[in-house]
Amino acid sequence: TFAGDINFGDSHFIGDDADDNLLIQSSANENIIIDSADDLILDANGNDIRFKVNSVEYGKFKNDSGDFAIFSSIQNKDILFKGNDGGSTITALQLDMSAGGVASFKNTVNVNSGRINFYDGASNSTLFHTGNDCVLFNEGAGAIRAFAGGSEKMRIQANGNVGIGTT
Repeated sequence: TFAGDINFGDSHFIGDDADDNLLIQSSANENIIIDSADDLILDANGNDIRFKVNSVEYGKFKNDSGDFAIFSSIQNKDILFKGNDGGSTITALQLDMSAGGVASFKNTVNVNSGRINFYDGASNSTLFHTGNDCVLFNEGAGAIRAFAGGSEKMRIQANGNVGIGTT
């Protein structure tokens, strides 16, 4: 058993903070490196792993009723998925929190053996591939409409009538 703080040569410190939490602190302009020959395990019974800069939380990983949640803590700040593409940093996916989580992909979105569902709270529309066919399915009573050059060019009514060049 050891009581008190441990100070290392260059103002490195292990001890308690004012709230009796374990504090590991480095000197100014120096990193803290955790290096393991095996796995690095973070086990937090409080359900959150929080990320902060100058004591301001900007994100966290959270156990949300058993679901793994990635959380942007600052109001209207996005979640970005970045990577190295041929030596350049790109944003492959942006989840826009100020727009209710709108997902913007940098390039193509591939859906393998799946469907893309559109739901407006009242009815579904689905886009999927089967055999050699591309299928657009509208569950509601509304029409399927096609636009080009800023105006409607074709409409398929729920009753099967097709209008081309007319609405």
